[in-house]
Amino acid sequence: MSMNLFLLRVSEARLKDYQLNGKVSERNSLVEDLDHASTIFTKGEFTSIKKSWEGIVFLMTGKPFEEALTEPFTTVITGRKSLEVALPTATVAPRYLTSTEVIRAHQMLSLITNEILMDRYNAGVMNDLGIYPGNWEAPEAKSYLLRGFDHLKDFYAEAATQKQAVIMFLA
Repeated sequence: MSMNLFLLRVSEARLKDYQLNGKVSERNSLVEDLDHASTIFTKGEFTSIKKSWEGIVFLMTGKPFEEALTEPFTTVITGRKSLEVALPTATVAPRYLTSTEVIRAHQMLSLITNEILMDRYNAGVMNDLGIYPGNWEAPEAKSYLLRGFDHLKDFYAEAATQKQAVIMFLA
């Protein structure tokens, strides 16, 4: 099973709607919006860092995902709170960061350079720990992670600039 990380930038008002809607209505407005994502959101508002998410977590924290859940840098992947709504394709309920938390996340991400990440890169350790998706000795693995990380940083930079919340989910 493939597990891609999807990220969605939304206004605080839309986030509140998703939060309330999941508690007071059988209608799931997040599912409806995602079903029509190409017409509701711009290309930059709804995106994915694909399968690079756990490799990025490892490079930022030095720990596998399950051990890194309490690390501040991991929240850019996991969010802080659950939306408590079900998405048919998601492995767990989507989680989110508020616009204030997004600004802090952006500030944290801007401290990490590609050089710092590559200093922490160790294909053997990553494979031994079972860091998803594996095959870290492949020639393109480093560039794959760096592209994912750069995309993540750009996404958070724009969300912070626009004062938007971020919703994330694995599917």
